[in-house]
Amino acid sequence: MPRDDLPIHQFVGFLADFAPERLARLQDEWPDEQALRPGRVLGALSVPMRIRIEVADVALQAMVAQADALSQRVGQRLRRSHRWEFVAQFVALFGSGGVLTAVVGDAGIRFKIASAVLALAGSTVALAVKFARRDLSGTENGLAAQHAELAAAGGSAVEMHARLQPYLRSGDDLDEPAALAALVDEANSLAGRLYALMKRMGERVAPTVFTPVLTAETKAAS
Repeated sequence: MPRDDLPIHQFVGFLADFAPERLARLQDEWPDEQALRPGRVLGALSVPMRIRIEVADVALQAMVAQADALSQRVGQRLRRSHRWEFVAQFVALFGSGGVLTAVVGDAGIRFKIASAVLALAGSTVALAVKFARRDLSGTENGLAAQHAELAAAGGSAVEMHARLQPYLRSGDDLDEPAALAALVDEANSLAGRLYALMKRMGERVAPTVFTPVLTAETKAAS
């Protein structure tokens, strides 16, 4: 029997901040569906599985697109940082006393000062590169680690979207309600993790006003 209690709030939250135009189309298609309103829900919502499948499909497409775009931008930043790191190491190496002395000989105080300045410049650039990559926060919070996590999340979204297609085309659970429920629940959780990751990586999101949604059960209770 199809479940109508599967959460989709992570899908809706992701779409509201990162793909509001896609969420708006879903809201136009089902204007009376309370679960498509971002915000805190008071009471249980019963949403037909057909709508949950459609929302999951739209959200997974948005997740793939957003993860891919951000991954490309972060990849470019990492490549630039690697080039600057090489320059910093080269400058620091050339500025070390032994190398400079070997190149120009013992030429007095001015070359010693130049050596110190070059070494300082190299160290400064290296520190700036680490700051830009967020390596100062620890390897697990660095840009390279987050880039790998982002790629993994994007890959999972692609895989889940492909698994969802047979259900989307048929419009039902294909006599596999447990498998479909697990897929929708897994994808909804992925949307929450990707949302949190993108915020940690500095992606800007539109301000969201959380408006409580009163369900029939909540209204009756009040």
